[in-house]
Amino acid sequence: MIEGRHQIKPRLILAVLFSLLLTGQTAAQCILTAEVGRLVEAMESAMARPDGISSSDAADLYRRAQRVSPPDVADRLREAGYPANTHAVDMLIREARTVAQNRLVMSQNVTRLRLRRVEKLRERVCAAEARLEMAGNGSKTHGGAGPSGDEAGLFTGSGGAGNVALRLGMVPVTLVSVVGTIYLMRLGYVWIFALLFNRRKCWVPARLKIGVDVIPGHMSILGRKGCRFQPESPELSLRMEAQAPCIDAHLIVNHLVLPARLEAVHEGFGVVYFGGMLGPGTQKSLLAKSRIEPTLVPKSTPRPKHARTRQPRRSPMGRPETSGAD
Repeated sequence: MIEGRHQIKPRLILAVLFSLLLTGQTAAQCILTAEVGRLVEAMESAMARPDGISSSDAADLYRRAQRVSPPDVADRLREAGYPANTHAVDMLIREARTVAQNRLVMSQNVTRLRLRRVEKLRERVCAAEARLEMAGNGSKTHGGAGPSGDEAGLFTGSGGAGNVALRLGMVPVTLVSVVGTIYLMRLGYVWIFALLFNRRKCWVPARLKIGVDVIPGHMSILGRKGCRFQPESPELSLRMEAQAPCIDAHLIVNHLVLPARLEAVHEGFGVVYFGGMLGPGTQKSLLAKSRIEPTLVPKSTPRPKHARTRQPRRSPMGRPETSGAD
């Protein structure tokens, strides 16, 4: 658990924003058919009411299901170069009729699956049209003529040079999407870690005992696995660094003594692991002693610049432990 400042790189932020912008523009401008879009809205509204929908809402839902034309959807698919397979839409229509008749969504999971499949179909059609437009082969809109043979070849592998141009044109968009997804996954991970281990920014008076040396300071971040210990002065930080790493340390808060391990020193603060994971009650009592309001902070793992490279000191009865840093 090597602590450090959580920094968000500007380039990654721009990549995510650009990816979301592309997605938002596609969703706002591209639909399967207007009738399918209205049916999806009504189904989502019904799902938001687990206790059931009114008779008027049920009647409206049934009308919307009746107005969806699978042949129109099939034409839309053919325009984008896809087989005219309307199974996902057919299943959503059937589900909507069932919900309207019962005035209740019987299975949230089933209904969510129906909606997800229709949304995936819409995304594929819209992405296909975007690729056609980027490749310079002309964009198709709902109600227009079907694709030419050359355009259909872009999806069947018979498009020759046009197919190559299409794939090359999609490379930047694909890279942006991948980078954006990776960044969002990383951001989600650090916050999930913070929630699981309840990492809190605080300012709790404490002392770090290393052998016979006792260093006064504060815990500036406290989690269930360990803490960040900040000595009271730069001189004390240097004294702590000279003894790191050390497996025979103790963290003292008032009359509470916690077995601990000084893992490393980074920019003046010590990375400290507890001998065992703190219980929620113990952590709560420690945070109650904070001189500032404890706030949740994400996990971050920079490489310590001032960690000592020598072997950890051995206790008289034990062996050095592995760091287990996460």
